[in-house]
Amino acid sequence: MRLGILLTFCACAPLAVAQSADQAAAAAERSLDRPAVLIVPFPPGGSADRVAKVLAASLGTALQRPVATRYVAAGAGTEALKQVAQPGDGEVRLGYATSTTVVAGSLLGGAAAYNPINDFDWIGIVGTFGNAVIVGPAETAPTFDAWMKSIPARTRPLRAGVGAVGAMSTLAAQFLAGKLGVPAEYLIVNRADEGYALLSTGQIDVLFDGLPNALEEAPRARGRIIAVTSARRATPLPDVPSFSEPWPGADFSLFVALVIAKAESDAARARARSGWHEVNRAGAARAQLEAMGLRYLGVEQPAAARFIDDEYVRHARLLSEFPQLPQRP
Repeated sequence: MRLGILLTFCACAPLAVAQSADQAAAAAERSLDRPAVLIVPFPPGGSADRVAKVLAASLGTALQRPVATRYVAAGAGTEALKQVAQPGDGEVRLGYATSTTVVAGSLLGGAAAYNPINDFDWIGIVGTFGNAVIVGPAETAPTFDAWMKSIPARTRPLRAGVGAVGAMSTLAAQFLAGKLGVPAEYLIVNRADEGYALLSTGQIDVLFDGLPNALEEAPRARGRIIAVTSARRATPLPDVPSFSEPWPGADFSLFVALVIAKAESDAARARARSGWHEVNRAGAARAQLEAMGLRYLGVEQPAAARFIDDEYVRHARLLSEFPQLPQRP
């Protein structure tokens, strides 16, 4: 009798395995039936928009299906990741995650509706970029060093246009004012074009804007990039100094990552990871993003999760070093 039971089990096992494989394939196929969308935590325009469009197009090619972009700027970008953390029945949601939304948003935004470590599958780390330090058309100092030497002699506070509270651009501006030993006023601009308008009319002395956007918009506004806030010089600007040159170790670059909810189906998550792997293998996105000033990393799992752990600690430490600015009314 035992032998009969054993033979019956053995005969059925290949069928069960085949059925399981068929079910997994069917689930993967169903995951491809839903539209894919990359949710961006900033309004159109700006560095996030430029980088996200490259990523969406590259992922679309890798996945052989369109990947739309959706902009959700509410809550300093935290609303976007909140939507990503809650999978939708009618779409596969990918998230464009940055230092601002992952670290500053979760630490300064009160009770967050998501846990950036536990609620997301970190598909990959795209790369990092710094902010450009931009002066307006009335500025005559020819270099970053000459500009810095001229600031203490001025009779009014340094006026800087920055991003969100706790963003790397804001922390970099606070760091700079501290190093110069001058009082400063920080104007949080909600859109990059607003910042360039203020710079061109002399209402601010300096603007901190993400390098991918600044490379295009600064010349149009008759602005001049005199430094970058990253530890390294940017490839498109080999003659422009980085923050680490006058201040060794200074680095206010921000990361760009792709995430998907851990609550999503295994098939959808696996498909997203394979798509990111194919983007890395193809190399076209890397060339485009490096031309925008992004230091391309192309990190995949499991190294992506370790990278985020380290970056979370780094950004949190920087937040602790500078006073929190009041939110813009």
